[in-house]
Amino acid sequence: FDQATALGDAKEQALAYFYQAQIYESERQFSQAVALFSMALGKDPTLASVYLHLAQISVSLQQEVMALGYLQKAKQAGFVQWQALGQNQTLQVLIHSQLYQSWAK
Repeated sequence: FDQATALGDAKEQALAYFYQAQIYESERQFSQAVALFSMALGKDPTLASVYLHLAQISVSLQQEVMALGYLQKAKQAGFVQWQALGQNQTLQVLIHSQLYQSWAK
């Protein structure tokens, strides 16, 4: 991880932060995950998937207004594969949330 963030270009560094953040998210270490997702966005603000994971964390923490903001940012960043989200195993909390179900309509 340290080598990837030190040696790669901005896109590679962003992906390294993203993948490490997913590990923290899966372990429910949300503050660490949010910090790394934010670092990923600092390197590449067009990574729409980061916004989706931040929305999921917000749902987990019952921060609905923040979750809605992150969903909107994912859309603004160019995410269009909303129908395919159901197949994404790492975003199941978000996908099955009442907030997302209402927003996606």
